[in-house]
Amino acid sequence: MNDDKKRKQPIYRTDIHGHTVLICPNCFEKLQPADVETYPYCPYCNYRLPVDEQLEEFILEPVIHSWVSKTYPGF
Repeated sequence: MNDDKKRKQPIYRTDIHGHTVLICPNCFEKLQPADVETYPYCPYCNYRLPVDEQLEEFILEPVIHSWVSKTYPGF
């Protein structure tokens, strides 16, 4: 069986402010985009997160939000 199919998937949730929260499926620690921006590993347990579209969106969301709010004030 393929190892990728056996791996636990990261848990993505939305907090009360509408921001995406990533929870490590191995140690259940809440991760910030800066935690996994350079290396897709959990800094608490060294679990390798799958590099996919969801992880990319999680990392880029704060950057895009900052850019949009500076470019279009009040957006």
